[in-house]
Amino acid sequence: MITFGRLTLPNWIMNSTKKMFFRLFISLNIYFFLIPHAYSQTIVDWSKTDDAVILIEAEGFDGTSWHGSGFFISESGIIVTNYHVVDNARNLKVTTESSNVTGEKYDVEVILKGDKQKDLAVIQIVNRNKVVFPFLLLEDSLPIKGSECWAIGTPAGKEYMNSISKGLIANIFFEEKENRRLLQINAPFTHGSSGGALLNNEGRVIGVTSGGRDDVNGARAMINFAVWAGEIISLPDINQSRIKSSHPSTYASLGFVLSDYSQKEVFIFIDGVFMGKVYCKNIPENIDCDDDRILRLRVLSGEHIVGIALSGSSNITQRRIQVEEGQCPVYYISPNTISNQWGILSSNTTKKTQREIADYNIKKLKNTALIVRLRTQENLINTLIERGDTARVRLIQNQQKAKNVDVIRGFKSHFNFCPTYFVMSNQTDAITRGKWGEVVFR
Repeated sequence: MITFGRLTLPNWIMNSTKKMFFRLFISLNIYFFLIPHAYSQTIVDWSKTDDAVILIEAEGFDGTSWHGSGFFISESGIIVTNYHVVDNARNLKVTTESSNVTGEKYDVEVILKGDKQKDLAVIQIVNRNKVVFPFLLLEDSLPIKGSECWAIGTPAGKEYMNSISKGLIANIFFEEKENRRLLQINAPFTHGSSGGALLNNEGRVIGVTSGGRDDVNGARAMINFAVWAGEIISLPDINQSRIKSSHPSTYASLGFVLSDYSQKEVFIFIDGVFMGKVYCKNIPENIDCDDDRILRLRVLSGEHIVGIALSGSSNITQRRIQVEEGQCPVYYISPNTISNQWGILSSNTTKKTQREIADYNIKKLKNTALIVRLRTQENLINTLIERGDTARVRLIQNQQKAKNVDVIRGFKSHFNFCPTYFVMSNQTDAITRGKWGEVVFR
């Protein structure tokens, strides 16, 4: 018998009580050990994570200026941002941040990929000093509705560079018109944060912040949006130094010919992108731009950087040129005996009217055939198949099939200048290699 004050308990009750307390103790210990592990998460150092988020300053063709955000996805300087941040920008500057101190400024070299409807773009900065940049990893799966998210960008003004806000994934939906998956979030941000990173609790990118509802109800409910990061992998190539899409595009041409016969071929680059080769041919210096023996390249009117390099050499000589709408200067390339470097020494410029340009293009088409490439969205479909999203695979396949049918009907109804053949985009490699036996025409 054991006595607690005035209460005396039999031994058998005490033995049972001890067993109960022991079991309770064991149970509590199990819970004490399990709970922290069940709810453990990666601890992200946001002060270091935001070093991979950058500020983009833009000056438009019309003289206006604006800024947006972006983030590195590679250590070499490849950046993801919104399409509308770089669209119609004549000049683009990227500013980095390190340990909350504004860092260096970099020029944007080329816009690698982009899609106006999806509002995404991938750009490459000029990285002459081979700086190794901090970068963010892309999450390969959709976030869960109700999960936490973190938005990093530069809202309102440059003085608020890389501000961080926290919120939830309020909704996830697919926009058929834009052909993209959109995340609705309530993490607060405003103008200037466009193109910034939306991250999960592990610091991985789940979206690209793009905008929100500006009306009173939208602002009150903090209805903001981010494009799902999974859309980045399916962006089409652009490879242009700048995009000028919302204004009518005007075009010109550039012609190239060798005036020295000691070299077999020269490589031509326009705005850092390889465009073709010039071969040694016995061509007089009074050649016209319409001559089939020259390399003729169609470009947007305006300023371009032309680079030339000898075959077998890594040295590229560059020159900045200005070409107006309808012009077609022919550049004679010859070695500069003083510096032993190749340079563009002279040009023969002819101004053409729009009618003359159209007549010339029609004449060229009548002597050739046109190959139209139809999109398949193969990369996106393969990614969705791996994730088991069969419903979206069928939707995208049906949508793309309908678009391709419209393209074929349009060409057959209105284009009769020359024979027209249709191929799927997944056969581009065979066409480029000249393996015509592997190409299936439609």
